[in-house]
Amino acid sequence: MDKTNFIKIRVIKTVDEEKSDPKENLEQIEPIRQINPIGQIFDKIAKICLYFLVFLTPLFFLPLTIAPVEINKQIFAGILALIAFISYLIHSFETKKIAYPRTLTSLAIVLFLSVSGAGVLFSGAKSLSLFGNLSQSDSLVSFLIYGLVFFLAAVFFREENLKWLKLGFFASLFLTTVLGLLSILGKQIGFNTIGSLLSFAIFIAFGLVMILGEIGLKKDEKIEKRKLIALIGLGLLIVFTLILLNYSFIWLALALIVFIFTGYKFITSKINSFLIILISLFLSFGFFSSYLPSLVSLPIEVRPNLSSNWEVIKSAPLKNRLLGSGPATFSQNWSLYRPVELNQTNLWSLRFEQGFSFFATLLSTVGILGFLTVIFLIFAFIREVIRKKEIRAIELGIIFLLFSWLLAPNFFTQSLFIFIGLGLTVALSGSIKEISLATLSRRKIFIFFIVLVALINFSFASLFVVGKKYLAAIYYEKGIKIYNQTGDLKTVLIKLNKVRGLDSSDEYLRTFSQLLLLRINNLIAGGEPSLAPESLRFEIQNTIAYAVDIAKQATLINKNNSLNWSNLANVYERIIPVVSGADSFAEENYKKAIDLDPKNPQELVNLARSLISAADIYGANDANLKRDKLDRAKTYLEESLKLKADYFNARYFLGLIYDRFGDKRAALEQFERIAEFNPNNQEVKKIVENLKAQRPALEGIVL
Repeated sequence: MDKTNFIKIRVIKTVDEEKSDPKENLEQIEPIRQINPIGQIFDKIAKICLYFLVFLTPLFFLPLTIAPVEINKQIFAGILALIAFISYLIHSFETKKIAYPRTLTSLAIVLFLSVSGAGVLFSGAKSLSLFGNLSQSDSLVSFLIYGLVFFLAAVFFREENLKWLKLGFFASLFLTTVLGLLSILGKQIGFNTIGSLLSFAIFIAFGLVMILGEIGLKKDEKIEKRKLIALIGLGLLIVFTLILLNYSFIWLALALIVFIFTGYKFITSKINSFLIILISLFLSFGFFSSYLPSLVSLPIEVRPNLSSNWEVIKSAPLKNRLLGSGPATFSQNWSLYRPVELNQTNLWSLRFEQGFSFFATLLSTVGILGFLTVIFLIFAFIREVIRKKEIRAIELGIIFLLFSWLLAPNFFTQSLFIFIGLGLTVALSGSIKEISLATLSRRKIFIFFIVLVALINFSFASLFVVGKKYLAAIYYEKGIKIYNQTGDLKTVLIKLNKVRGLDSSDEYLRTFSQLLLLRINNLIAGGEPSLAPESLRFEIQNTIAYAVDIAKQATLINKNNSLNWSNLANVYERIIPVVSGADSFAEENYKKAIDLDPKNPQELVNLARSLISAADIYGANDANLKRDKLDRAKTYLEESLKLKADYFNARYFLGLIYDRFGDKRAALEQFERIAEFNPNNQEVKKIVENLKAQRPALEGIVL
């Protein structure tokens, strides 16, 4: 940001000089740089934060949370962006100037954030839409981080800062590529510092575009030989890694970028024949990559196909079409509207956080208005590039990343660099405006002061909230690790109680309630011999009430998540033996889960299982009640099999109900179907033997 003020300097002249030409007698204006030490310090702090953001975001991860890459990367970037923004506010206060990007791109980003914010207000899962469990890259908080880094990059960076930005980016790209390649070659294929393998491939391909642009777009100056060798070497390393990963659409996207690059070179200068070779090479890989032998064995990454995604979009009610269901809520839309045909595949139980691509996800989560604002943003960017009649490497990179939004899900690093790049594009086009407070009225200066103080306080409050949520994520991961390693339930419950005090995420509450159920089972089984009988009974009652309360809180936080209602129902189901009337609450809440996940055969099985449990306990002395509950359970199991004919959990319980009805032939038919696909299951073999011998199905089987 410009820190130069212009002060009038009167030049004192001698008498002889004063007799000279009157035109030479005028006051001479000379620019004097006014240095504000405090403003300068905060200017440097902001720029350092942004340099670290560019260099460390692709590399950053910490094994402190359940999602070591996604959560830590977003927290890290969010904290740096907030520190830089606070520095900007203090710098503005000290220099008495407000710098801001005044472009169509800025307007598009403001509109997108406004529509996304409105989506949060109308969302049935406000907490999820706002924070996205800290790991989702399409929550409102993520969008705000993107908008903030755009603003900061625009107001702080100038041409002279590009050297350090490029150095930081290419160093980070090199380390990210090497670490990812070592992971692939070392058979630790599931991990890289970006996220999924697809997101890793997109990021390094973006780096390759930046390399091509850096080498090929130099006009007046020649690139240093050492730098050229380093960039070519890094480019070849990336090409080798992309060949190993072999994503066809990435090769086609690279071919498109080189085609645009070639067209630009054709207009402005000579075409290098090497570019034609590159286009042919990338197109060949794109069209024939599926026929190439795999050099390494890669895990399959699953996402919804385009037709399934479209089914989710068009099945949404009209009231959700305009603003969507809220940022980061695609998984809930998927549960509601996914095609039932997927139940015949192995993917039927998967919950996807994003759709086929980021564009396809946006239509579902932020609706038509949100989607149109993104289209407007792309239009504003292209207009900016065309208007200045020059294209830079960063703009080629942005085009590539925007194209990947069309064909792949979004990931945090990708979008972060898109918005940093947009900020740089605006900054380098000279579209930054400044308001000097010296030109404003006292009333406007007072309003500025109030807004400035409010923004500083809001930024610090945001740091506090983010810090609390991050600490909760760390405690949660520690608690789960302790339980998996030692089974120390008491210590885990203490940890999760701390988590609950820091962040009431429905995911944390679901886990907490299930661990409380384990605590109840231990107490009932005599796991606390030190407690007197009366104290033990009191402890069981309190723990039951606590488990129910925690599970209810999860449904209040996110009423649109079927997992929360299913979890609450499961808590009631597990206490049916000790709490009268719990079966009615279990049935009621399983039905709510089914309403939110109607294509899921397991929810119907869960409901039937709770009815069978209630029939065993409450129907022991009432044959009509028992028969009624078993009849209803049978109906739900048959509905489950209509959704998924080969769902053997449903056949298992249906066979047991037929056995209780005395229909051994029908029961045997169900278990023989199960045995056909599970020939080594000893329990099923024993049940088949029992039924053939006209014995009860579960005779001799310890459950």
